[in-house]
Formats: sequence, C-alpha cells, structure tokens
Amino acid sequence: MAANVNKKNKGMGIHARRALAYIVLVIISFFCLFWFYVMIINATRSNGELQSGFTAIPSTHLLDNWNSLLHDTLPVIRGMFNSLFVAACSAVLCVYFSTMTAYAIHAYEFKAKKFISTFILMVMMIPTQVTALGFIRLRQPELTAPESLGHLIISCFR
Repeated sequence: MAANVNKKNKGMGIHARRALAYIVLVIISFFCLFWFYVMIINATRSNGELQSGFTAIPSTHLLDNWNSLLHDTLPVIRGMFNSLFVAACSAVLCVYFSTMTAYAIHAYEFKAKKFISTFILMVMMIPTQVTALGFIRLRQPELTAPESLGHLIISCFR
C-alpha cells in the first residue's frame, strides 16, 4: 500500500512530461520559424505595401523585387562573392595556423607548454566580438583603403 502512495505523489508521468515537452518545442519552433515566413511574405510586396503594415497574404511583386535586386545600382552578386571569398580565406588561414599551433603544442616539450595550452583555451572562451574592435583600432593606421579585402581577411582571423 505504501508503494502505491509514493507512486501517486511522484508527479506527472513520463508520457505527460514528454507531451508537455513536445508542446513547448512546437511553440518555440513556431516562434523561430515565423520570422522566416514574414521575410518571405515581405519579399513579395512592393515598397508601398511594406509601409502600409503587415499582411499574411503574399503579394504579386516577387519578380519585380528580384529583378530590381539583381539589376539595380547595388552590386549584390559581387558583394556575395566578396563575402564568400573573405569567409573562405579566413577559414583556411584559421585552420592552417590552428593546426600548426596544435601540432607544436602536442609534439614538442617546452617549459611554457601547459601555460600556453591554458592561455589558448582562455582566449577561445572570449567572444570574437569583444576583441574585434580593439584589433581593428590597433590596425587603423594601416587600414586606409576601406575597399581592400586584405585587411578584412586579417581582421576576421583572430
């Protein structure tokens, strides 16, 4: 009899907890995906329709907006290529130097090996955004050409 009393006071059963978890996850997923729906709907609307407020029904201006995106004065394709180039160069440089550093720390014995390993782990815990502004300010005299991709690649490589 005492065993049955303990089971009843335990709380919700596993199926009820699982159902509650799925309900919460579905609600969170809806809130996360809703903004993508808004973005797609707004891509089909004209400027005047965008300024008039939100409607859940798509409009008919998708092809006009796509045409204006590709053929107006803003070079979107070139900007995407530049972003891809900067990201690829930064990733390659980061992987290359990180691999060399990890090999050196693992393969060689030296006095500061433990300190350097700990220091690298501590630096990895600091978000990149915290150090980016200081690094750009440090390199400011050299960065006179804002159109240069070289300084952008180096500033992304922390």
